[in-house]
Amino acid sequence: MTIETPTPKKPCTKCNVPYVTTTFPVRSWKEGKPIYMTWCHSCLATYARNRRLNPEVREKNKKRTHELLLQDPRYRLLRCARQRAKREKVPFELKAGDITVPVTCPVFPHIKLQVGVGKLHDGSPTLDRGIPKLGYVPSNVIVVSFKANRMKSNATIQELGQLASFYQRLLNAPSEASLSISL
Repeated sequence: MTIETPTPKKPCTKCNVPYVTTTFPVRSWKEGKPIYMTWCHSCLATYARNRRLNPEVREKNKKRTHELLLQDPRYRLLRCARQRAKREKVPFELKAGDITVPVTCPVFPHIKLQVGVGKLHDGSPTLDRGIPKLGYVPSNVIVVSFKANRMKSNATIQELGQLASFYQRLLNAPSEASLSISL
């Protein structure tokens, strides 16, 4: 015959309803044992929902996030890349430490990389995947300017070579090209 010990209950400090201790949300772990929160799931969810809906809290969080993104562009790059990876169903294994934002664009050294406020510009830092199918993994990404990334977009190396050779021919023989190209 086994004797069952009653499971200890403690009241939620917010609503005062007694719950089994192990049903409270886990706050952290110490020496392999959980440290439980003092509010029940229901009270915690209500509190979080009310904070999210509070315009003052939303504005404060928006301002703090904006400041963080301006201070360190890696966080914006990570957040946007994570969303694209999820949408395109490609691997995402990046951390902030995996991204190095250079001062100037490696493709166009005359373009200084700077975060734009509100919209992208030619000098905005962007993540470029060397081989798009491999996704966002540390060995497959490099930070380049928005201009370089936009020019590359969906073009292959061969197509970029064709584009470069066409304009090289255009520059070398302007009189012939002007006859065949009319705007």
